[in-house]
Amino acid sequence: MAFILNGCASPDYSQYYKLSPEYLQVRQVQTRIYETDDAEQLLTASTHVLQDLGYIVEKSDFDLGLLSCYKDHEAVEADQVVGRFLIALLAGVDIGNDVVQRIKVTLVVSSIKDNPKKKVVRVSFVRAVTNTHNVTRFELILEPTIYQEFYNKLSQSVFLTAEKI
Repeated sequence: MAFILNGCASPDYSQYYKLSPEYLQVRQVQTRIYETDDAEQLLTASTHVLQDLGYIVEKSDFDLGLLSCYKDHEAVEADQVVGRFLIALLAGVDIGNDVVQRIKVTLVVSSIKDNPKKKVVRVSFVRAVTNTHNVTRFELILEPTIYQEFYNKLSQSVFLTAEKI
């Protein structure tokens, strides 16, 4: 009887709603504030930057301030192939090699409640890597230099867009 009752218990999803200890640092790296009241200009400039970087626009919604893009890359790395070959040879297990990766970008432009002349831009880069067994893993890209380079290019693009260049 205890087995039946235990089998009906709902799973604990609370771990999905816990923030990591680093979440504030991650948010700080992903977010910039711009001195403008023109969200459409920021989205347009962001679209231009990401397209210049080879991303394909998947979705954009100027009313919601949302932009979603992706770019595919080969994910095969020689050292990974050699290492996994040795594991397969020694352990008799084929754990597969990474073959393709998709970098997904999500960008949101939002207003600052107390200051309508400023907009917040938050961007995230996520890598989805699929291996030879068609198993995909997702990794949030956290290298600050990637975000810094993106925001440097966005600042230049905002200027160019404002000047209609």
